[in-house]
Amino acid sequence: MEPLTWIILLAVIGLVLLVGELLLPTHGMLGVLGVAAIAGAVGICFYLNRWVGLALFLGMVVASPVLLDWGSRMWERSFVGKRILLPPIDTSRGVIPVRLGEIGVAMSELRPSGECEFQGIRLEAVSEYGMIHRGSRVKVVGVSEGKLLTVRGMSDPAPVVAVAPNSQDRT
Repeated sequence: MEPLTWIILLAVIGLVLLVGELLLPTHGMLGVLGVAAIAGAVGICFYLNRWVGLALFLGMVVASPVLLDWGSRMWERSFVGKRILLPPIDTSRGVIPVRLGEIGVAMSELRPSGECEFQGIRLEAVSEYGMIHRGSRVKVVGVSEGKLLTVRGMSDPAPVVAVAPNSQDRT
């Protein structure tokens, strides 16, 4: 066979193997073989004429990022890609309906995290200092990452919890 026939044959085989890599779960084996076939075609071009080989090599270097981007977009829509990739996640954050300085009630013990209620809305919160008992009043002193509140316990006393007397506690 003539060298031009080998160049065309290796380039076509390489492209077919690379497309097969996108559509089949082969863990990169078809991709490696496809790149090797295309490298063989470029090598034959270098053997025939170094300037033609250099032009083809530089063309491949320039085209490869564009082709990789196109291939990854095509793979996301393929039969295999739809079954492997997770659906997109909604990362938009809503506005917290609580302002700094607002007073609420701890709905669970904050050790240091728990739930607090502000105007009938329960939100996740973190205690600024130590533990805050359930039912205690809290004040918003900060917002972290757009949705996690930092609260400080107010000076109200902690709720009274009934404790059964033990025989050891008698004096």
